[in-house]
Amino acid sequence: KKVMNNLRDLPIDFEIIMIIRNQRSWLISWYQERIKRLETRNFNKWLTSKDTKNTLEVINYFRTINLWRKFFKNKKITIIPFEKLKKDPDKFIKEISKILKTKIKIDDTSIVKSSISKRGIIFKRNMNILGGMIVSLFGKSSFPFTFFWKINKKLLSLDFLISKLFKSKINYSLDSRIAREYEKNNKLLDKHNKFNLKEYGYFNLNSKR
Repeated sequence: KKVMNNLRDLPIDFEIIMIIRNQRSWLISWYQERIKRLETRNFNKWLTSKDTKNTLEVINYFRTINLWRKFFKNKKITIIPFEKLKKDPDKFIKEISKILKTKIKIDDTSIVKSSISKRGIIFKRNMNILGGMIVSLFGKSSFPFTFFWKINKKLLSLDFLISKLFKSKINYSLDSRIAREYEKNNKLLDKHNKFNLKEYGYFNLNSKR
């Protein structure tokens, strides 16, 4: 709500463009970021924890977008799947340009960073657990933890190397109850969206695409 209020109070005209992403893909990506922030739980425990509840609610796109539509009654809200960018970057940019009524040119549309592997995630998570043990034994300001932290940061900066050393495709599945709720609402959202969400796996989130 704070974001919506701040946006409404801007002294300029604006367009609202929402980039959505297949929820399973989004959650796996965000879990990788959590691992970099010293997460120690496995994917399923993290996914079903209380502190992840708000995140799960936000990416229930049908409900979130409806809230925005009620708040900005006189504004058109355009929804574009992130998968469109991955599939055809040029068409994605053209779509944005059309909405904004201005030409956008991006010289490099290549993927900047690829996902780390499943084994890479396990390796980093175990490093996080080890770090927690060191803190409990010696404290956060101790030399052992300071030394460990420097090594851990160095390893975290070598995503590309860890991915090559620990090649394994990430195939985490969503909790079936969570997946069903998203799929049901994604179908409702699809009726009001010009892009075919089924094509991008929004109707069958746990399929290994």
